[in-house]
Amino acid sequence: MGEFEGKRFRPGEREVNPEVVRLFFEDPFALPDFPGGEGVADVLARTREFLDWLVERDYDNVLVSTHGFAMRALLNSLYDDPADFWQGHVPYNCSVSIVEADASGLRLVASDVVLYDPALAVDRYANH
Repeated sequence: MGEFEGKRFRPGEREVNPEVVRLFFEDPFALPDFPGGEGVADVLARTREFLDWLVERDYDNVLVSTHGFAMRALLNSLYDDPADFWQGHVPYNCSVSIVEADASGLRLVASDVVLYDPALAVDRYANH
């Protein structure tokens, strides 16, 4: 995220231009490249390359832990509607998505599953 790395995007804690925050949550594909960083298309390509690399290794199981933006980018090509970057919301903290790989390809079999009390799964960015 270049110059935005480590900056707060949450309401009341913003350190980033409000228009950038709006685009980030409403239409990330319309965002210009992050100053000193990548654009959304770059992140999509880089995370897909990583996913393909993992599949080529033929591991039995892999755990990938990352922030919501990178996770949405990593799984983007597996969503029914890849044009909806956030899939309705930023992934909940500590949520789990499961991808299966076999000879026919990759399948997203579970997305944004919380293994704790669902009432505690708060979309802190809903009212950016």
